Amino acid sequence: MLDRASIEQLFEAVGTETAKELLTFFIAEARERVGRIKDLTEQGNSGGSIAEDLAREAHSMKSTAMTYGLPELGERARELEMSCKAGKTDPGLAAQVCEVAESTLTELADFLVSV
Repeated sequence: MLDRASIEQLFEAVGTETAKELLTFFIAEARERVGRIKDLTEQGNSGGSIAEDLAREAHSMKSTAMTYGLPELGERARELEMSCKAGKTDPGLAAQVCEVAESTLTELADFLVSV
């Protein structure tokens, strides 16, 4: 789900072309993060480093998603980050983050085509 008001503020603040570039870069980066989250989740709970790596990926996704007007993605990523910081690598929660990310990124890409 997109927060159109936040996205419009970004466009107003930096201009259309710069906003499109930032969001296009975010989409590519976020898709890479989704891949890393899936890879880390498949590795299972084999130690603290996986939880730390998942927390780092979720934190980065959360911060940028919230900044760019993607609140549902930001909230799911925050939940994963907090879970991992508590030492829990929840595959179901990681899968939710990936699902929300994929649908949100598709919606954002479609939005950018229309601008």
